[in-house]
Amino acid sequence: MKMPLGVSTWCFNDLAPRQVRVILDGGEQSSPEGLPYVRTYFRELVDVVHNSSIQTLELWYSDVLGDENVAASINRLSEHGKISSMHAPFGPVRDLGSLDDDVRRRGIEGCKWAANLLNRFGGKTLVVHGGSAAKDAAQKPERIKYSAQSIAEIADFCEGLNIDVAVEMLANLAVGSSASELLNILQMINRPNVGVCLDVNHVLPADEIIPSVYALGKKLITLHISDYDGKEEKHWLPGMGIIDWKTFIKALHEIGYAGPFMYETRFKAASLCEAASVLEENYKMLMASAGLNIG
Repeated sequence: MKMPLGVSTWCFNDLAPRQVRVILDGGEQSSPEGLPYVRTYFRELVDVVHNSSIQTLELWYSDVLGDENVAASINRLSEHGKISSMHAPFGPVRDLGSLDDDVRRRGIEGCKWAANLLNRFGGKTLVVHGGSAAKDAAQKPERIKYSAQSIAEIADFCEGLNIDVAVEMLANLAVGSSASELLNILQMINRPNVGVCLDVNHVLPADEIIPSVYALGKKLITLHISDYDGKEEKHWLPGMGIIDWKTFIKALHEIGYAGPFMYETRFKAASLCEAASVLEENYKMLMASAGLNIG
């Protein structure tokens, strides 16, 4: 079973200077004054990844990815096939399941913009949020309907770029909060290039993680890996929470999952280099606990 070490660039955002971090997390738009710092950060990040055993990256959406200088740094990795996916923009102003037509349109166009960037970097999976949490459960069926329509349009656009769309499992009243709900949404979308991103921090209760793996089966095309307390998302480093990683990895093996073991976690580190080492060692530990030889 090939399950390469993957890392979301979101994992490293806390290590960026403050004025860069708020841009990378999507809290602020880039500015001419901030761009030199952002460019320096991406050069350093690419150097660290290039010299590590991290095999693939998921790019966390930010408008700075469209900057030619930043793109040039990322292209150093894409030339070696190290960009596999991108997390598309999301949130209340770009909600694919919103009841507001204008909000949905912004979400769709944001995903298309991200897909074009991903194509430029050679990635093949666009991760999308089906929709933000509903104010009450009565709204959810309508939000699911709109979400399916939005994702179908995004999938048709991505088909022309040879990109798959992975609908992320979310929590509580958000669209796609269980394996059965996601499978229903996929049936509504009815596109061959649409599957699921299983974020284990969004599965509540925790004892649904393993059944979700088996239920999703071949529809599972990528992961978001982190640990939690089983009550709410924490995005801890694996081993700090309650997830049974040995059983989880075994379940992935049994369904034939061969996508990236994609970390989406935050933890303290003194530098980008140290953070990469922490992720490398954690990955080795988890794979060894499952009896897998990663070489």
